[in-house]
Amino acid sequence: MEMLEEHRCFGGWQQRWRHHAATLNCAMTFSIFLPPTQDNEPPPVLYWLSGLTCNDENFTTKAGAQRIAAELGIVLVMPDTSPRGEQVADDSGYDLGHGALIMALKNPGKYTSVSAFAPIVNPSRVPWGIKALTAYLGEDESAWTEWDSCELMLASQPQDAIPVLIDQGDSDQFLADQLQPAVLAEAARQTAWPMTLRIQPGYDHSYYFIASFIEDHLRFHARYLRDERETSPT
Repeated sequence: MEMLEEHRCFGGWQQRWRHHAATLNCAMTFSIFLPPTQDNEPPPVLYWLSGLTCNDENFTTKAGAQRIAAELGIVLVMPDTSPRGEQVADDSGYDLGHGALIMALKNPGKYTSVSAFAPIVNPSRVPWGIKALTAYLGEDESAWTEWDSCELMLASQPQDAIPVLIDQGDSDQFLADQLQPAVLAEAARQTAWPMTLRIQPGYDHSYYFIASFIEDHLRFHARYLRDERETSPT
């Protein structure tokens, strides 16, 4: 790996790295915030997945998360989440969100909690999602359910449920037609997943929204990361 940048930040270090990704067969970058450490224990890690067209620096420079992460002792890892390269399709036919929810639902036992800002939750039933799933997976709708967070939650096992926090602005221009978080809230109710959906008055789909509530999300995850650390075998 090659370090591209390093900056002192709230007592820790903000770094950016380039590495060869074997799964993608190309060079990729990621950013990472390393908080100041108080002991020899490895710190817990939070993975931030940005939306399409973003790279690993959007959250790093816009969200203001490092101050709270330093206080809580949490490592922040921000991979690049958008297609790269001249031969990669990157037009408007490739819109696919809710990556964090999918990662948690498809990897039971790997994460202690999951949260999202204004995610698409039921892509197999909304225009953006149908467009993206058709582009990636073809027209066989039975293949889409594996990448639909509502369908995955409804098919999950009770022991796989983890705490979920979703924030959604009520002035988000995509709320009614594309996002529809109440559908996931109903799936959580049916399956007894501990989910909190907060509708935030006046907020839109911008990074101002994320910056306003990122502290809540970090403190939410810290609670469960701390519990996991205290109960893990040593």
